[in-house]
Amino acid sequence: MTFPPVPPSDWVCTFIASTTPTESCSGTWERLKGWRSCHVGWRCVPASYSPNQQPVIGGFEGPTELAVNQLGTWTVQATDPEDNALTYKISWGDESVQDQLRNLAEPNTGAFTSTTTSTHTYARAGHYVVHVSVRDSAGNTARAIATVQVTRPPVQDVL
Repeated sequence: MTFPPVPPSDWVCTFIASTTPTESCSGTWERLKGWRSCHVGWRCVPASYSPNQQPVIGGFEGPTELAVNQLGTWTVQATDPEDNALTYKISWGDESVQDQLRNLAEPNTGAFTSTTTSTHTYARAGHYVVHVSVRDSAGNTARAIATVQVTRPPVQDVL
C-alpha cells in the first residue's frame, strides 16, 4: 500500500457545488482546486487589493557648501501614497565609523522623528554624504542622499 493512497484511475472528485456562491463578494469569486485539480471550494478575490506602497521623496534640499561650524538647514518633501503618517531620520555623515556602518546595515533602526526640517553644523572640513530615510506607518522606507562640502573659513590677517 502506498501513502497517500492513490485512487483508481476512474476515481472522480466528490461533489462540490459548481455554481458561483450567492454571498456578497467585493470582487470576484474564484474556484479553489485541490488534489488532482478537484474543485474544493470558493474564495472571494477583492477587486481593488493593493499592497502598501513605500513613501515617495519629492525633494531633499540643503546647502551644498558650508563653512566649519556654520549652521545648515535641510528640508525633506515626502508623501505617502496611502496618506499615512511619515517619520524621518537623517544621518549627517560625520558620525563615528561604527555609527555610519550601523546606519548602512540597519537603515530602519534608530530614532525617526516627525520633523521635515533639520539643522546641523560640521566641526571639521571635508566632503560629507547626508542620508535621509522616510518611513511610513507600515514600515516601508524610502531613502535619498545629498552631499555637502565643508570648508575652513579663510584666515583673516590681523594688522
